[in-house]
Amino acid sequence: MIDYKTLGSRIRDARIANNLTQEALASLIGCAPTHVSNIENNHTKVSLPLLVEIANVLGTGVDYLLMDQFIDLKQPLNNALYQDFQELSDKEKLFFLDLLKFVKEHDSVCIR
Repeated sequence: MIDYKTLGSRIRDARIANNLTQEALASLIGCAPTHVSNIENNHTKVSLPLLVEIANVLGTGVDYLLMDQFIDLKQPLNNALYQDFQELSDKEKLFFLDLLKFVKEHDSVCIR
């Protein structure tokens, strides 16, 4: 399963880093600017051929755009943790990571 929200954000970040507007990117990849907007805002899914074209135009790899996008649905606990973590604010994520580090360092005290 692909996290299209994160994928769209990475495409947007790479587009901005290349000083391109949505209109300019759309022109370079041969689609409508609204399609680029819909991809970046997770309103539509991007096809593999178009994703490759976007990566080529933006000078990045598909591997970067898809990095950490796949969730192993065979492992329900990992999937649940991943989904819940994605819904946290940045402040909550930092708190959760600090808490996790503490538990790992003190597992003999915390976990009985």
